[in-house]
Amino acid sequence: METTACVDFSNSFLTWETKESSYGRFQVEAILRCFDNGALLDQYLLLAGVMACDVYGEQGLIYEPAFHFQAIFSRNQHKIFRTHANLKKNADNWGNHEERFSKITPSISKVKSAAIHSFEEIESATLSNRNLNVKIPYRVDGKQFFELEFPIKHINIHAENKKFQVETGPILIPRGAPADDAFIDKLQIAYVAFNKLAEFEFIPFTAQKIGFLNNIRFYAGKEIVTSQIQICRLN
Repeated sequence: METTACVDFSNSFLTWETKESSYGRFQVEAILRCFDNGALLDQYLLLAGVMACDVYGEQGLIYEPAFHFQAIFSRNQHKIFRTHANLKKNADNWGNHEERFSKITPSISKVKSAAIHSFEEIESATLSNRNLNVKIPYRVDGKQFFELEFPIKHINIHAENKKFQVETGPILIPRGAPADDAFIDKLQIAYVAFNKLAEFEFIPFTAQKIGFLNNIRFYAGKEIVTSQIQICRLN
């Protein structure tokens, strides 16, 4: 059985230190790697999303009107997505780490894993409650090579019909080329589904107009991508 190294997302974190000497630790949800001629240029970590709060407040900790935020971190840059009923308020922002943070400390745990291909292997790993990851090679405009890696949080198995379907997320989808300084601002959060190892569907997190002056952010604009999907069983 083919072996590979996979991220143990349950034990992978990023910790930031603000300029006010406050630390915030986030679990890593998914990773997007960028390669050039086989060399890793950078990796983008999608952190767990949380509700925005008055940190260390006395009471009324959750902001109202409430909004949710989720961050992406690369070696030198970050982007913070914000979800609010009015997208003109609490807008996304991106920039270099030194503009906002004193220190960024990623801690990515990797474990030996086995690539599985057959329905029987997928069924066995699922029903024995093994952790499963997905790795997908991805190209933009047929040129730049990326690799998506993320954990399977939900999978369906039909033993009699020998069918499976993965429905999971969030993941990161690249748009454009990493040479662009604003590349991180073009990354999209998405959810993904597939029931074969040759293609997947994703639907990105995007703004949708719901009135003359208001938008809401949700998932829209499904795309189908042909690629060789690898499912890995973590040992």
